[in-house]
Amino acid sequence: MSARITKWVMLVAAVVVLGWDVYVTVNDVKGDTISELLRTWAWKWPTIPFVCGVVLGHLFWNVDRLINKWRKIYVLWGVCASILAVDILWVENVAPVLPAVLGVVIGHWLWPQPKSS
Repeated sequence: MSARITKWVMLVAAVVVLGWDVYVTVNDVKGDTISELLRTWAWKWPTIPFVCGVVLGHLFWNVDRLINKWRKIYVLWGVCASILAVDILWVENVAPVLPAVLGVVIGHWLWPQPKSS
């Protein structure tokens, strides 16, 4: 039952986000689509591409089995808190790909997801 509800919530969220993005794409205001805002913010705050990378590493770079799951999750929280602290000192205009790649690796090593059977 819970998986079915999750699928519906994800579908509704995707439709709402897509609908909103189409709406703001056709209006006269420039720079207000989701992708434009994320791209602009990513150059200012490394946390955004880092978190996206962590989620991608978690979802798509699976492991055979989980080992010491909770310790790794606590370390992940510490790393995320550190990245948020770096936002305060961040030098703008540094390529967002750097924190994104770091996020993918950290998402895989510190928040792994077991392979589906």
